[in-house]
Amino acid sequence: MPRKLLIVEDHPLFSEALQLVLAGSFPGVHVEAAATLERARALLERDIDFDLVLLDLWLPDTKGLDGLVILRQQFPKLPILVVSAFSTPSVVRRVMTCGAAGFIAKAC
Repeated sequence: MPRKLLIVEDHPLFSEALQLVLAGSFPGVHVEAAATLERARALLERDIDFDLVLLDLWLPDTKGLDGLVILRQQFPKLPILVVSAFSTPSVVRRVMTCGAAGFIAKAC
């Protein structure tokens, strides 16, 4: 069971919804959030005890797979789960090829 999660999502409502769902699903889990890749990197550099990162692909300071590639290079053993509205099969394949632990589509 994950103990410490980091949500990297710039949309405040979606970020808050993810935080509420995760906190409600995993009692005792600690969830932090960052709205930019730079903030996420700062949190991860400060605290290496995160068990999982949930990463949006489209952030104010990065686009597409750049954020995933940067985090994968800087934190190679940290599981990163991509959560994105861009969920075509080609995007999912590219995400997995870049080292994501999994992919969750934001679609309803």
